[in-house]
Amino acid sequence: MQLTQLQRSAAQAIVSIFETGRPTGGYGKVTVLQGDTGRLTYGRFQTTLGSGALYFLIKDYVERPGAIYVTALAKYLGRLLKRDGTLDHDGALHRTLKAAGDDPVMRQAQDDFFDRNFWTPAVAAARGLGVTTPLGVAVIYDSKVHGSFERIRDRTLRQMGPPSAVGEETWISAYVANRRAYLAQHAQPILRRTVYRMAAFERLIRDDNWDLDLPFKVGGYRIDEKTLRAGPAKGRAARILAPADTPMKGDDVREVQARLRELGYGADPTGAYDEDTVELVRKFQEAHGLKVDGAVGPATRASLETARPASPKAGHAEAAPDPAVLAAAPHPAGRAHAPPPAHPRLSRGARAVQRGSAVAGVLSNLAPWLTRYSLAPVAAIGALSAGMTELRSLVPNAEALERLSTAGLVPALQPAYDWMIRTVPDETTRMLALGALVWVLLAAILRRRHAAEARARSAD
Repeated sequence: MQLTQLQRSAAQAIVSIFETGRPTGGYGKVTVLQGDTGRLTYGRFQTTLGSGALYFLIKDYVERPGAIYVTALAKYLGRLLKRDGTLDHDGALHRTLKAAGDDPVMRQAQDDFFDRNFWTPAVAAARGLGVTTPLGVAVIYDSKVHGSFERIRDRTLRQMGPPSAVGEETWISAYVANRRAYLAQHAQPILRRTVYRMAAFERLIRDDNWDLDLPFKVGGYRIDEKTLRAGPAKGRAARILAPADTPMKGDDVREVQARLRELGYGADPTGAYDEDTVELVRKFQEAHGLKVDGAVGPATRASLETARPASPKAGHAEAAPDPAVLAAAPHPAGRAHAPPPAHPRLSRGARAVQRGSAVAGVLSNLAPWLTRYSLAPVAAIGALSAGMTELRSLVPNAEALERLSTAGLVPALQPAYDWMIRTVPDETTRMLALGALVWVLLAAILRRRHAAEARARSAD
């Protein structure tokens, strides 16, 4: 069958979520993952430096009429061609790539690049196998983008014969199972963690959604017609904010003012690019080695996005870390969370949340082994039982438990659980990870509370 435009967009949205954590857009996303042989990756479908593809994408962009960042990126072509590993840590390049993601010319270059190098070959490969369903094409497209298509195709052909012999749905299901096993046992830990891609396809197969009928969910995102038709924000690149006799006004000005305020420059988000705002921009530019002209162009905007608030001055106590921020461990997709407000009783429990998230990561790697030997349910029950035992030993009554809950335990756990949903595909193993996290967090918080009570008694 011929895919409709919505079916094609849905298939591409699935892979976009895998690559950037967003169903559409992500054109300016820059990622460097430790242990990833692709090294520096960029754009809507994460073109890699290690494969050499990033060179061809940037070369295509700078040769297009109207490209905004030609001068800034053309100077990197030689190093991109050589796959220079030092570019993984070149902050100036990263900032320029992020800013270029807002240029409509870069967005079109990326769309054309991936159609030419991945989508069109995936459709041709599907046609050659006799795969016609939108879900089947999406599975093959994901393999083309992520890698290993030929290896898994040949393995599945040896096991099952061609799709025409067993039926397309049976063949694609076997292909997904083979690729999941391949990823789960891969020598590179970073690839072992990507079994969530196959888990997403397995859910769509279980739902019998071979036509990718809308709406459906992948990675916590709802993919529907509104999302696909809206697509990424097009239009022109962000305008340059400059001093003027009549101050420029707009939401973009307000965003810059809010960001300056976050960075400690005290701007009021009035939405008017007035003299006070210009002066604060000049101070920011001077502090960050930029041209001091009071204008917010691509370089200043990129620096505003990546700058960190100044460290607290000597003599001032540093704020306790927000446990929700520590719990929201990063995901290859990089989707950010808005953390709930920190509670003072939980400030010392932040490290426990961080350790609990690390435990969840380890358990994610153990998921295939646990599931294969049917140990995941036993381990999950054991971890949750241990957490409840810890709870009973440290919380004497229901009133104390209610006080603990109102102290912010649930808000602190929510970001960690959201992260597990994205990174731990097996639901039972996710229960195990959450049980371990609850155990560690309860122990840290309640032991601290008991220690404080003991110190108070001894002081009396």
